[in-house]
Amino acid sequence: MAVRTLTFAPGASVSNVVDLQQESITGMILKGAWTGADLTFLSGVNAGDLNSVFNTSGNEVQIASANVVADRHIVITPTLIPSLRFLQLRSGLAAAPIAQTAGCTVHIFTRPRGD
Repeated sequence: MAVRTLTFAPGASVSNVVDLQQESITGMILKGAWTGADLTFLSGVNAGDLNSVFNTSGNEVQIASANVVADRHIVITPTLIPSLRFLQLRSGLAAAPIAQTAGCTVHIFTRPRGD
């Protein structure tokens, strides 16, 4: 298992970008204040060209705001977020991003794909 850290700066609606390489997300923990918002995902084959992540039904992949709470370990199932290379988190939906007032750190737990 590896831990990667993403950070929302105060006033930002997106985090920094991390390279997951050959790993899948298994969970996350938010640290710090979180301005109430859904958590959504951006991904791409390179860090400079990211796109919102949607499922095959055309719905944006998200964790509902009621479940995005500081100091809670959120388990991520492989069906929610399959294999991604570069990952960025967004506060809110693509159509309505929400700035994080105080900033927040998100620790992402990963494991090698296929394990």
